[in-house]
Amino acid sequence: MEHRWGQRLELRAEVRLQVESLGLLPGRISNLSLSGVFVEMPIPPLPLWTRVALYLDGARRGRHARQPLLAYVVRRTEAGVGLEWCQFAPHAIRRLLSSATAPEPQARRAAQRAATTPSVAAAHAPTGR
Repeated sequence: MEHRWGQRLELRAEVRLQVESLGLLPGRISNLSLSGVFVEMPIPPLPLWTRVALYLDGARRGRHARQPLLAYVVRRTEAGVGLEWCQFAPHAIRRLLSSATAPEPQARRAAQRAATTPSVAAAHAPTGR
């Protein structure tokens, strides 16, 4: 059964999971959504509903790197763990999703030019006078 809210974004980003009994564990985001994330990592003995703090690493972390994203383990596989955010759609995740899905700057500029440049047909259309 699918529990995810919103679109799932395939993404590769290094993270650290802090688990009270195990300390900091390295992992990598495989995909994320507004409601949770899948972290690829060697499976530590994390029971379902274990509370963890996720720290974003790497270039996309911005000013939210030191702020933990609190989550619960809701799924375990051989590849890693599925986490559900304690707070739906944390601010750092919304920013990460919007920056990852925003068009590239060059494509965005081309789209803006196309929207503001009148077409040749419109320039030569009769004005009705």
